[in-house]
Amino acid sequence: MKKTIIIAATLLLAISARAQGSLREIISVIRGIGTVQCDYSYTAKGDIPVTGKGVAVISGDKYHLSDGSIDTWCDGVSTWTVDRAGKEVVITGGGNPLITNLEDYESIIHIYSFDGKSLVCSIVSEAQGLNVDFKAENISPVSDAADQAFSFDVSALGSEWIITDLR
Repeated sequence: MKKTIIIAATLLLAISARAQGSLREIISVIRGIGTVQCDYSYTAKGDIPVTGKGVAVISGDKYHLSDGSIDTWCDGVSTWTVDRAGKEVVITGGGNPLITNLEDYESIIHIYSFDGKSLVCSIVSEAQGLNVDFKAENISPVSDAADQAFSFDVSALGSEWIITDLR
């Protein structure tokens, strides 16, 4: 599910550049775009539908997703998934190849509407088991991107936390 949200959030960043043309052309400008924030919601279809919502802050290959129970930070090199209720952090390396290879997903992302402030799309791939409706609202640039944190500092956590570092 996190993979789907990251794909959709990155798509949002690419589209919010207001570039014209194919998704492939839009992706080519991702690295030069400023920071974008939005509220998002999704419904993963299937035998048991899963819904969620949260806030995303995205800048190039860096992002912070917060859905109220799980926070995910990615600085482009490492990813921290933080479950505050469970007092657990999982750290993985390699950044997020989905963002750098988003053009591989061009055929499965279907955009229904975009008006500059909201985006409605779906991500459908039988091969990957994806069938997700995604909506982003209140899309806006973040004026002070330098203050955005895209990494998570585990040094301040207490001994009761479980930290799994897979880098």
